[in-house]
Amino acid sequence: MLPLQNRIRKNPEYKRIYKAGNKFYSKYFTVIIADSPQDSVIRFGIVASKKVGNAVVRNKLKRQAREILKQYLTDEFQNKEIVIILKAEAAEANFQELQTEITNILNKEL
Repeated sequence: MLPLQNRIRKNPEYKRIYKAGNKFYSKYFTVIIADSPQDSVIRFGIVASKKVGNAVVRNKLKRQAREILKQYLTDEFQNKEIVIILKAEAAEANFQELQTEITNILNKEL
């Protein structure tokens, strides 16, 4: 589980990031990266619609994504807000494929 200070939790926060952020597309997900309005730590939000699968599949993918994102909780990455929107294809991917795609996009853009 990500620490509370590193989570995006409220709907208005998601809407602001959707509107102001830069979008990057991948086979398994869409990543939206926005600058934080105040000086703060890096924050993440993970979205999985019902198109991805049933609750078990969605929760499994969100747990895997959170585990991958823990490496970005260092002081090196600050003042960013990142939303990861999982696509239906992510349900067929294994952990290694998800990790490779997330790290490729984030390392390129951060």
